[in-house]
Amino acid sequence: MLLDFKGAYLHTKRPTTHPVYLNRIPGINVPEGKMIYLNKGLYGTVDAGNLWRQTVEELLSKRDYKQAKNDPCLFIKRNKNYTTFICTWVDDLLIVSNDPEIHNFRTDLEKDHFEISHFAPISKYLGTQIDYNREAKTAV
Repeated sequence: MLLDFKGAYLHTKRPTTHPVYLNRIPGINVPEGKMIYLNKGLYGTVDAGNLWRQTVEELLSKRDYKQAKNDPCLFIKRNKNYTTFICTWVDDLLIVSNDPEIHNFRTDLEKDHFEISHFAPISKYLGTQIDYNREAKTAV
């Protein structure tokens, strides 16, 4: 499955220890002597990618996914007879799982106010062909 977050960086919160202020933007009325304070991540800011990475790590660890020791972009969750692997790539999550409840993952994220623009099986991802084996009894 591929899951794509809509407006991913806008889901992040900027730390108050490093405030970012913007110059005047045409069309936005700002009172004299005031500046625009940026309180969310924004594409193009230096730390936006890192803020999003932190958000994804918190999001998945809250759902009992463990970050792989050798690849910080890989998260694993094992329970009973099921294993789920989630590989992150910016605002995409590539999900490989034998858990029949994985389809509830989207609903779970949306309850946390994340907008999902895509959640569906895929056949190709980052140049890699994806084949499904529905007969497998356990995850490899």
